Amino acid sequence: MLKAFSYAVVGALALASVPASAAVTFDFSGGSGSAYSYDYSSGDVNLTVTAGQYKNGSVTPWEWVQKNHHSGYWDYAEVTRSGDGLGVSLGKNDNGWIDGNGTDDVLVFNFSEAVRIVSVVFGNADNSDDFRLFGDDNSLVGEFGLSGSHHNRSTFTFDGGWVTDQLAFGAISQNDTFRILSMNVEYIDPVANIPGGSLVAGIPEPSTWLMVILGFGASIGFARRRGASRNTMA
Repeated sequence: MLKAFSYAVVGALALASVPASAAVTFDFSGGSGSAYSYDYSSGDVNLTVTAGQYKNGSVTPWEWVQKNHHSGYWDYAEVTRSGDGLGVSLGKNDNGWIDGNGTDDVLVFNFSEAVRIVSVVFGNADNSDDFRLFGDDNSLVGEFGLSGSHHNRSTFTFDGGWVTDQLAFGAISQNDTFRILSMNVEYIDPVANIPGGSLVAGIPEPSTWLMVILGFGASIGFARRRGASRNTMA
């Protein structure tokens, strides 16, 4: 009976470790002022946001832009904050939005680990705004348009999700002006490569509890049948 209980416990613990889906929303609204970077965290995922510019076919990080400032230019890149979300300042008289006025602003998001990007809410946006999307190593993914704007907010959804640890949003033309208000992501289990893991409390979902109970019963049944076969052979 002790062996049967041991089998049951092992089976139950293995099933209880099945990861649960974990959606996390990073809210960038509120605050004021500007800085070279801002740090955010939710559960076990950390996020650092920096600014830069898109120039000559590539993204220039804020550190490189800042060097131009020391050479006498005003092209230093900072992340700005407001009630409409995060933006970019690339000069002395910059309005702080992500725009293409003078330079094509870029806002870069670096996660501490790979996440699945589900959706992004743009603030201070309308249906005429377009944006560039950059992936790992600031490589250009494509250009997209916003739609369905309501109260100067527009949600862009990634169909099926997009797994990455870095992405960036940039303006295309002078008429594109927006901020990044929030971002919805899912934690990725590094072993199984599926949503779930440590961003949720250690309480199994109802379906997991059912699997635990079934595993417990199956383990006891297996142990009993094994014991019965030994008795018969003896």
